[in-house]
Amino acid sequence: MKIQYTQFALNPSLRGTTAHLPQHRAQALIDSGAAVEVPMPARGTPGWHAAMQELEALRVASLPADQRQNIPTVPTWSVRFLESARKYVVVVTSLVGEFIYGETILLDKGRPDFKASTTQFTWVLKQAGCPKAVIQNWLALRNAPDFLAQEQARIEADKQSMERQRERERNAPKFF
Repeated sequence: MKIQYTQFALNPSLRGTTAHLPQHRAQALIDSGAAVEVPMPARGTPGWHAAMQELEALRVASLPADQRQNIPTVPTWSVRFLESARKYVVVVTSLVGEFIYGETILLDKGRPDFKASTTQFTWVLKQAGCPKAVIQNWLALRNAPDFLAQEQARIEADKQSMERQRERERNAPKFF
């Protein structure tokens, strides 16, 4: 809990300063009149984001040193393949969680999907702060030929060719 020490704080050097304290300690200071609670800014405002970053910095500082090394401090952008949708999406992973950007957006349950053009989607990614290398990687993977689909098309063409050959052999004159 974030508190601000008041003029009634016992230590004169603390008066007017703010501190993050555990709930039970902060509540005791508030009850005694030595401090007041600093309320969180409205959610989504720049002040709220700054307060959340401050809390996250305190949380990371409380972790053991060997665990602090694995925590990403900046968002990490990557491209993933979604097997269920057979599509590539761009994922940003940060301390808050993962946010997935996909060029196909489901509008509503009864409506078809809306597919953004490649230029629109890359513009959205650029506005979100996605690095150029990740955008280029997504474009390369998206535009790469689908070898499985090509192989299935070739197998289907072979089956049709074989069926046509069997039909020709059935209708061919027999010389015995």
